[in-house]
Amino acid sequence: MGSHEEFGISKEAAEEYDRAADIINEFSEFTTLMHMIKWVLETQAAVGADGKFSNTTAALASFTRAFHDIQGAISLCQVHSYPQALALTRSIYEAAGIGRTMAHSFKIAEKWLQGQWQPDAKARQFVRNVMYRDDDTADVEDAVASYSDSYELLSRWAHVTATSALSPYMEDTGDGYALMLYPKFNERMLRFTLNTILHQTLFLAYAIRNATSRLEALGADWLQTLDAIGTQVTGSYTQKLEVDYEALEERRQNIVSNLRNSSEHKRAMKHEPNSIDNLLRQPGE
Repeated sequence: MGSHEEFGISKEAAEEYDRAADIINEFSEFTTLMHMIKWVLETQAAVGADGKFSNTTAALASFTRAFHDIQGAISLCQVHSYPQALALTRSIYEAAGIGRTMAHSFKIAEKWLQGQWQPDAKARQFVRNVMYRDDDTADVEDAVASYSDSYELLSRWAHVTATSALSPYMEDTGDGYALMLYPKFNERMLRFTLNTILHQTLFLAYAIRNATSRLEALGADWLQTLDAIGTQVTGSYTQKLEVDYEALEERRQNIVSNLRNSSEHKRAMKHEPNSIDNLLRQPGE
């Protein structure tokens, strides 16, 4: 094996890359959450041709985009590009929020699939009108305000602002400016960035949970693990479920045990009078 210098990397730089990797590995919640999200996305991706609807397709695409953004942000942390990683956190937030909203709204999903941009305000409307519709007015306003505040904070890194462009890279030396033109290892900034990404990864997992029509599909283990990580990361702000997990798991097992094999689906739809193919079939066909 050659030395670090032979590969164009100084010993000091290599040690900093190793130190960054060690710190990233300390955030073990990433591994668990990403495996949980991956399992749901792959499960939802296995949809037969007759089951592809706009709300599922749009939500799946948005959540997959967020999944990639998380991977990209963590990779940027490895090479000390912290503002660039933080810029991706707003994309994670937006994709999770609008994906959850489109899962419940065919109207918004269809517009999105037609190429019409759906602003984050649509996601905040979902928070107000669906997620907190039965809560007190004050609680509803607090929830909507928290989403707006998060969007504003993340936007400071997504846009070219004093936060994202001046503070990280420029220093007044009195007789000019000192510019940081190449990324440098900064443990404090790395931990801050990873913590921000972790919160948005958790937000994505909760968005996926809230996009699911029936919690039984996720299973008790998945839901309990999410709540456990949520409590560990955010404390009292965790969106815990008040459910009987044993009863939930029993219902899930009942559903799974009665599922028909996918090979039977096409034949079943052929004999189902209300299937889309039969409803569109012309008389005499």
